[in-house]
Amino acid sequence: MSSPVSQSPKSNVFSRLYRGETNFNIVERWKLWFALSGAVIAIGFVALFANGLNLGIDFTGGTVWEVPAGNADPGAAEAAVRDLGYNEVQVQEVTQSTGGGSTRMLRVEAEATASPSKATTAALAKADSALRKLESQTKGDSAKALRGVRSQLNGIDGPFEQDVPEALTALQNEIDSLTDVLKEAKDDETELVSTSVSKMRNSVEALGEAEQAERERVGQAVSDELAKITGSKVSEVTVDTVGPSWGEQISQKAQTALIV
Repeated sequence: MSSPVSQSPKSNVFSRLYRGETNFNIVERWKLWFALSGAVIAIGFVALFANGLNLGIDFTGGTVWEVPAGNADPGAAEAAVRDLGYNEVQVQEVTQSTGGGSTRMLRVEAEATASPSKATTAALAKADSALRKLESQTKGDSAKALRGVRSQLNGIDGPFEQDVPEALTALQNEIDSLTDVLKEAKDDETELVSTSVSKMRNSVEALGEAEQAERERVGQAVSDELAKITGSKVSEVTVDTVGPSWGEQISQKAQTALIV
């Protein structure tokens, strides 16, 4: 009687892959794999341009208001701050211990300043573009002076009480006027540019003052609105400026990424 023939145990797919016992014809279908890889990369680029980069900072810094919550709903506080022009708003309920117990507080975090309107952004961009064009049409000290005005203007973003304040309109008019004058100028342009630049600088300085005044007004409006919603006094609203914060959730994700 013959002894039974021993059969080798069946190997699973992972052990076969490890020993090279596979029959996947990858090379022959390289076009398919390239197409799939290209599709995945294209989707990644589309998502990047559509959503932008999320660098993982929970709160990028700005202004923080704290006020006794009363019976106020955090959602109502967030909506009120957004209505005043702030986009990135976070509202938290916190409890502060006092000598006689605890007090429920609302902590409102918002970006450093309210966002300017589209009309403001467009008007500033138009002035910047016109100044760049003037720079390219002038030389030496004239171009340098115009560059200085543009650099000063680039430090101003708004918002303003009016979408396009008088100072910005005056600046654009002066830029347009100088552009027309330089087209017909036959003599040295230096004096013409110098006189015009002086007026432009005055307009830009007025713009900076208007921007600061509006930021202060909107900041005070937030305090007034929070006091109204919570039933507190305006004097009970505290205002502070903070830098970026790194949250617990982001820290956990960073640790996971390092391990993986």
